[in-house]
Amino acid sequence: MVLPVFYKVKPADVGHQIGNFGKAFHEREKRLLERPPFDPTILEKWKKALGEVSTLKGYEADGYEADLVESIVRKVLSELKKKFELHISENLVGIDRHVKEVMEVVDTKKSHATLFLGIHGMGGIGKTTLAKAIYNKISNQYEHRSYIADIRESWKRNGGHYLENQLIYDISKRKNEVRNEDEGVEYISSKFKGKKVLLLLDDVDDVVQLTHLAGKSVAGNPVAGDRDWFSSESMIIITTRNERILQKFGVDHIYDHKELDYEQSMILFCKHAFRKESPPREFEGLTHEVVSITGGLPLSLEVLGSLFCGKERSKWRDTIKKLEKVLHLDVQKRLKISYEALDYGQKQIFLDIACFFIGTDMRITSYMWDACHFFPGENIEVLRFMSLIKIGDKHELGMHDRLRDLGRTIVLEENQQQPWHRSRLWDSEDVKEVLKKNKKLKFLNPMHCQYLENTDFLSAFKSLEVLILTACRRPQQIDSSIGGMKALLHLDLSYCKSLTKLPEEIGELKAPKQLFLAETPELSALPESIGSLQNLEILDIEYSGIEELPMVLGG
Repeated sequence: MVLPVFYKVKPADVGHQIGNFGKAFHEREKRLLERPPFDPTILEKWKKALGEVSTLKGYEADGYEADLVESIVRKVLSELKKKFELHISENLVGIDRHVKEVMEVVDTKKSHATLFLGIHGMGGIGKTTLAKAIYNKISNQYEHRSYIADIRESWKRNGGHYLENQLIYDISKRKNEVRNEDEGVEYISSKFKGKKVLLLLDDVDDVVQLTHLAGKSVAGNPVAGDRDWFSSESMIIITTRNERILQKFGVDHIYDHKELDYEQSMILFCKHAFRKESPPREFEGLTHEVVSITGGLPLSLEVLGSLFCGKERSKWRDTIKKLEKVLHLDVQKRLKISYEALDYGQKQIFLDIACFFIGTDMRITSYMWDACHFFPGENIEVLRFMSLIKIGDKHELGMHDRLRDLGRTIVLEENQQQPWHRSRLWDSEDVKEVLKKNKKLKFLNPMHCQYLENTDFLSAFKSLEVLILTACRRPQQIDSSIGGMKALLHLDLSYCKSLTKLPEEIGELKAPKQLFLAETPELSALPESIGSLQNLEILDIEYSGIEELPMVLGG
């Protein structure tokens, strides 16, 4: 960004090289041309650049210089503030009113203690968006900021210490400081007492998560949070579906986020369906019909608006009839209409994300989808355009809880009684049953795999493409039968604390592109045969016990 300051000179003088500025410029031009072999085309570039600068919106020093400096400082601070802002959609409706209501309460409750604000409401109501808007509004008042997203899902997948480490890094820029949740509580509660912090904890579903990230329980009062973890005037914003969590934790204020009214619902729907705030005349009646059955839920308005976007008027009626059939059912079933509009590959990617990949880097999963000819580059964009998925700043896949539930329900309905006839398994008990029966799979990520005694079951999965066995505690080595998994593209053994050895047979694999061995402290060496993995693109051995790589890897 360029902010030109025209100090004792007019923009036109600069752009056209006239006046005192022009006189000085032409004198310089004359001297340069008298010094061969000076290239005169350089002067033309200078003139062009000066012309462009003169058209930029800048500042003119035509008054008190102190006022000029003050206005420049305000502008610079405003631009720097944007660096710390969280991304929210541009198609927001009614958010200003909610922000104003919350800030009025916050201003009246401000004290020297840490302020806890809770936002609750049903799924898809816009809690996270509201929290982000408040965060952005006040972020420039805080030197230390942290946004912990999707806590409910991430806590289950990665554990509390993972989120504690994220908070620690955001505030102190120190990586992997704690190994378990108790260490995290001790570190945060003792190290940050002098820091004024703005913290947004998104999608909390257990009070324990709050006591580990924002305030441990106080002796004699096991449900109220300890407000002494951070310095005075810190602020903690919490979003959750469960109001009881906020009550148990003892937040200062609870904001109940309600649905949009009809007028706001119409505007939001039209922004997604027509890219403007009102419908074309020929679509007015149909638009009113659709909006009337959304219940003011922003998620439904966004998804259905994207669904109708670009559709001919004749196609609207059939889609509305489908929506009317599920008028009194859960939003989950209404959203299924968007799912049914997808082609085969798009459906498979949607279901994969819903069952397994929320929070996963899409660059990893794209290998599998590409091998299956699902065209991930194009189809992920389609899913994002239809508001069925989201892509984070770090390429992580995201999906609203209602859409996740929709995808998992679709898979469960493939066969309620026999899990081995379903296309995907994410429940640990179903996985155990299928493993016992040695059924074929393409993707395997057994939850609670830390309880696996051994990995000899691998011999049954010749067609497996993705194998994730993170945080396995008991097996000390991977079974040699892994060499028979010729289709394997992605192998993740991160956080396998007891892993001491990989079999030489791993070199018999030909397809792997990614091998993750991070956080395996007992693994001190790689087998020489790993050099045979000719397609390997990523080898992650961060914080493992491996001190040097085999020479066959070529460094």
